[in-house]
Amino acid sequence: MLENSGPLVWNNWKNAESGSQAHSTYEFRLYSDAHFIGEKAYGPYSFVNTVAQRGDVDLREILPVLLVRVDWYGQRDNFDMKKTRKEGYHGGYFPDEIAALISLLIGVKAEAGPIDRVYHRNSEGKIVDPFGRPRAHSQSLLPASIWPTTRPRIPWLCKDSRFEELFLLNTLPRLCSSTATALITSARQFQKACWLSDADPNTSWLLFVSSLETVAQHWDSTSGTVIDKLSESHHDLTEILKAKLDQDELQRAAIELRKVTGATNKFLSFCLRYPASPPETRPTQCRISFEGSDLRSALRKIYEHRSLALHGGISFPSPICLPPTYEGGGNVPNEKPAGLGFGTNNHSWAPDECPMYLHTFAYIVRQTLLNWWADAVKSS
Repeated sequence: MLENSGPLVWNNWKNAESGSQAHSTYEFRLYSDAHFIGEKAYGPYSFVNTVAQRGDVDLREILPVLLVRVDWYGQRDNFDMKKTRKEGYHGGYFPDEIAALISLLIGVKAEAGPIDRVYHRNSEGKIVDPFGRPRAHSQSLLPASIWPTTRPRIPWLCKDSRFEELFLLNTLPRLCSSTATALITSARQFQKACWLSDADPNTSWLLFVSSLETVAQHWDSTSGTVIDKLSESHHDLTEILKAKLDQDELQRAAIELRKVTGATNKFLSFCLRYPASPPETRPTQCRISFEGSDLRSALRKIYEHRSLALHGGISFPSPICLPPTYEGGGNVPNEKPAGLGFGTNNHSWAPDECPMYLHTFAYIVRQTLLNWWADAVKSS
């Protein structure tokens, strides 16, 4: 039976492994300001290098750098519109899922263009028309590109990229449906955060936090008991409840309290369970600490800014939304703003309000998600 649950790129791969016949092949372009080296195929997905040429490398132009070819084994759209089915909905189609995984795995800006060509297959899985059929009804979906007018907020996004960095992609079909769903929805948030990092850094901050929260929620729901989790974050309260309630009442109370007390702790616990290691290349000054308690404090402050932005309309501090400085010399950006305090537009921030630049947090987010993915494969 064909798989029809979970993300599209996941169930398509599962169906390919089950021995079913591909019924069509699609091609679409992938846009990025990164430079890709080589070509590669993973399962039903092939990545063809277009050898896109830039007139000026310093402009960081968004170009169609890859042609992605997809052998499609999945079911055709089949849904009951009388029922709501929204689990894992991320606002995109399978090309967007592929672009999101590339963005996360390689660490680049990546957006999928429209499907350009379709190769139909017969009942035996053989391509009927070797030239394919051009398609243009999705041209309005070309990704919007905004050329930055400043230095990049996340310098490492624009780089030479090799397909060997996609090695984790081969493990995608080994994940269960719910884990694959959490991965894809998180990758979509990461992808959008990277794409908007220069045009709208405040929204980029929110999306990076959201990408962690998406997986943290899934991880939290599949690990440990709700009473143990409440005890980790509110030990004294849990002990009081244990003294007053029987086991069933304690379980119900823990479930309800988890809804209102667990968000910050889930976020922090997940980040520290799969911590990012320091980058190989670091500045000589203005570094952050990757030690447990120090990193926890910095991430807690980031989460506070997230809550103020979402619920109070207070933007992330201006200093951590600016392109990073390079006071240390060389070409390695500082990891956090330098200064005894910061001010702009009649507002000011103490140093502890600005624990790291956007590029530093993006690095932590990506490494944390990849560490979790690798662990999820081992546990699958």
